[in-house]
Amino acid sequence: MKNIKYLVPFVAGLLLMGISDCDRKEPQPKTELEKLPPPTQEGKYTFGCLVNGKAWVTENSLDVSATYQFDFLNIGASVNNDFFIQTILFHIVSSNLTEGKYYLNNNTTSLVEVLDGRTNCEYITDGIENIGELNVTKFDRNKLIISGTFKFMLEASGCTRLEVTEGRFDLKFTP
Repeated sequence: MKNIKYLVPFVAGLLLMGISDCDRKEPQPKTELEKLPPPTQEGKYTFGCLVNGKAWVTENSLDVSATYQFDFLNIGASVNNDFFIQTILFHIVSSNLTEGKYYLNNNTTSLVEVLDGRTNCEYITDGIENIGELNVTKFDRNKLIISGTFKFMLEASGCTRLEVTEGRFDLKFTP
């Protein structure tokens, strides 16, 4: 009889654990947007965007770079997909780079270029149909941090059209 009074709470506990296990939901896979790095402004070496709705995210700090030298801002990011490298490059000429919006609409003062090693396609802004914008949300010359967002649409003859949305980056830059 003494053992029964210990057995009842034990069985009740097992039943309650079983019920709570039934209530557990399987973790849902991340959406493409959730796969992107969060928009930060701390120089975390992150870079990501949606390319035609699919997440495109750098793996580590070796895959991204930013320089601002001699009035030229250059930001580059690469992803290795199935042994083929895809690269996004931003080039902006500005003698006084500040926080704000930069339109990527020509190839002399502001442009974006995409190189796709898998398809051998090269995309570049042309000011007509291939346009975009890069919004610098933080530019700290003391801490050498540049952060922001971007979006663009590019086409190249014989290549798939690229629609890049939800772009974000948070980098340290080399002066």
